[in-house]
Amino acid sequence: MLFPVCKVASDGTVYAAYSDGGNAIYLTHSRDHGQKWSLPVRVSNLQTPSVSLMPWIETGERPGSVAIVWYGSEAATNEPNAFGVREGVNNDNTNWRVFFAETLNATSSNPTFYQTVATDHFIHASNISVLGLSGAAVNRNLADFFQVAIDPQGLAFIAFADDSNDFAGHTYATHQVGGLSLHTGKKVSVHGKDSDSVDTSAPQVRDFRHDARIDGRPPTHPEADTPVDIVNIAYGCQLRDGASLLTATMNLSGMNAVPPTGSWRINFATNPTTPGLSDRADQWFLRAQTDASGNRTYTYGTAIRNSSGGITYTDGGTADIGQFDLTVSSLTLQVDVKKLNALQTRGAIGPGTTLIGLRGSASVIGFSITVQGVTTTVGLSDNTRGGASFKLPGACFGS
Repeated sequence: MLFPVCKVASDGTVYAAYSDGGNAIYLTHSRDHGQKWSLPVRVSNLQTPSVSLMPWIETGERPGSVAIVWYGSEAATNEPNAFGVREGVNNDNTNWRVFFAETLNATSSNPTFYQTVATDHFIHASNISVLGLSGAAVNRNLADFFQVAIDPQGLAFIAFADDSNDFAGHTYATHQVGGLSLHTGKKVSVHGKDSDSVDTSAPQVRDFRHDARIDGRPPTHPEADTPVDIVNIAYGCQLRDGASLLTATMNLSGMNAVPPTGSWRINFATNPTTPGLSDRADQWFLRAQTDASGNRTYTYGTAIRNSSGGITYTDGGTADIGQFDLTVSSLTLQVDVKKLNALQTRGAIGPGTTLIGLRGSASVIGFSITVQGVTTTVGLSDNTRGGASFKLPGACFGS
């Protein structure tokens, strides 16, 4: 039994849900404060072979009404292994979604469950740790953040972790807009229409000002302009002297001087084998660095998600252009697309290629900062959330 969760309904019924180790999610209940329990009933009904983990539950006002959510994966939507087989197991080839099920008669001997996929995209591409804090090569990027609540109409509101577009898991939320009310048992729906459009105009990545943190335990925020406090990142492409230059500009709150022992990295990904998953794509980076003497280098390279959830970066060569602009507090990096295409494994970059996984990070070691009149030397770092996508225009390639 893994990830057991318990909830007491308003009528006193105690419900417990759990994963049997990965194959399915089960639900059981007790009417006498946990002294005796019903036989467990299977909730999840995924296409086999499949994996179901980390359930969470909530009850409605109607007796016997329960909402259950979990992370699930089916073999048909996973990456093939080294032998070309798509397995329904929990490993680094697994692509995960959030599943939702509800029932109005959970206390019957044969309850009816209504199941659906709650997320419009895959939220994680790797293994999910089932070993707690033990073991090294296990992915804990989703942490243990997963919740479901019931709104006044009896519809589910789900919050979950998602690292499909981020360095690590961040909070996402989705709201059930139609179905059976867990309060009344009647069909209800939320009127209105969400916009399907996404603002892809520059800058594609936006970050909070003054959210760079001082490294330490616990980390603290200086609430000041610094050369590693990322404000936004804008992506683009430029045709120059016959070369198609992929361009990225990182704007910072306090780049009035380039400090030594600093690093500024801009990430993106291309041609995913599974749509929307940057970890299933060719992942790239552009980076500016300074050594202890302040000497600057500008590089490009590849990135790959590790089984443990971190990212390994491999230098590919020197970027074509690297420039700090202290007048506007920015860094611009450019690389010829031909250099990236020499390293790609999932498809060439060209007109119409969409960049996903847009994000960035910055850090500096030994930076002098004044906080409340006290000057100290600290390490500073900042990571952005994942941004919008960017489609490379044909004009960048002379077409």
